[in-house]
Amino acid sequence: NDYHGAAAPLYLLPRTIPCCLSLHNAEFQGLWPMRNPQQIQEVCRVFNLDQAVVKKYVQFGDVFNLLHCAANYLKIHQNGFGAVGVSKKYGKRSYARYPIFWGLKSVGALPNPDPSDLADWDSNASKQPEEVTVDLEFEASRGALKKQAQEWAGLKVDPDAQLFVFVGRWSMQKGVDLIADIFPSVLDAHPKVQLMCIGPVIDLYGRFAALKLNRLMELYPGRVYSKPEFTALPPFIFSGAEFALIPSRDEPFGL
Repeated sequence: NDYHGAAAPLYLLPRTIPCCLSLHNAEFQGLWPMRNPQQIQEVCRVFNLDQAVVKKYVQFGDVFNLLHCAANYLKIHQNGFGAVGVSKKYGKRSYARYPIFWGLKSVGALPNPDPSDLADWDSNASKQPEEVTVDLEFEASRGALKKQAQEWAGLKVDPDAQLFVFVGRWSMQKGVDLIADIFPSVLDAHPKVQLMCIGPVIDLYGRFAALKLNRLMELYPGRVYSKPEFTALPPFIFSGAEFALIPSRDEPFGL
């Protein structure tokens, strides 16, 4: 899965094993610089790999690239076969976007399975729409959960409010800057909307978003809560919200 275990087969060389590369988030590739002999020696020592092996499998330009290592292993030992994306579109999108995959024949699709689905596969199942069951008891409790979330964040307690929540890394990839840019108009147009954004700042996009969201807290007191740092959250933050914001730019599960 992604770059994290990509170097593992290298430690078995010259023995090879069949491998499959599953791409969930190809934006993160496991990178270290290899711009000079000192950096090359350092990263090779850290991973306990011979420089010749690193040059053959891992190095991409002047960068130690673990995801390139996974793709290159498939190219060298499996004729470029064995890479998939976790949605029908993500494999094609990753193949077109990242040059490290251009040595492969293609990047296929392996849609994420439901880990709770243990039944035998039925080819006709997709033709039979599942009946949606609404948990009325849980839905009846959402008002109390929303009140807890509003009190926790210092928002105005309003049972009729529409609560939007973003929890994640504040970075360009996660799209937090889109929230900061769009929500002033949303808050103006919809007086019942409330916004909560929580998570650590990762890059300049996240830093600018934090400045904008802090200003929104001043302009819309009781309606906006911004906390740009890692925070352990109680479950009612998610259960009490009407909308979970996931405007990811790269991952297949962004909206």
